[in-house]
Amino acid sequence: ENYFEQPKQALLVMKAAVFDFAHVHRLFAEAKHFRRWFEGPEPPRDVIADSGREVCRRWDYIGGTLETKAFHWEDGNTYLALRALSWARGYDLNSLRGHLQTSLDNLKLLLDEPLEEEE
Repeated sequence: ENYFEQPKQALLVMKAAVFDFAHVHRLFAEAKHFRRWFEGPEPPRDVIADSGREVCRRWDYIGGTLETKAFHWEDGNTYLALRALSWARGYDLNSLRGHLQTSLDNLKLLLDEPLEEEE
């Protein structure tokens, strides 16, 4: 545990969207595509976990992580979500809500664009 006895804050934003999971995964996992849609101060960096539908990146700016998620919900729809987790004392995670919502809007605009192949 890197943050022993420090309280954790979490912020989740979601947006319904129609997408191909493999396409979204590339937008989440590949740095060049991630930079195209992420909006916020000092973007998250290294991928620290990748499940194929979720990618978690280290985010030093907030003293935590950013999880990018794509999933089916019980209402039958598919959703994109971003969850920021912070262990930084005195940081107001809610100050990122607008940035994360804008990021999801940007991501949704890229869902139908073809992605260049990896080199």
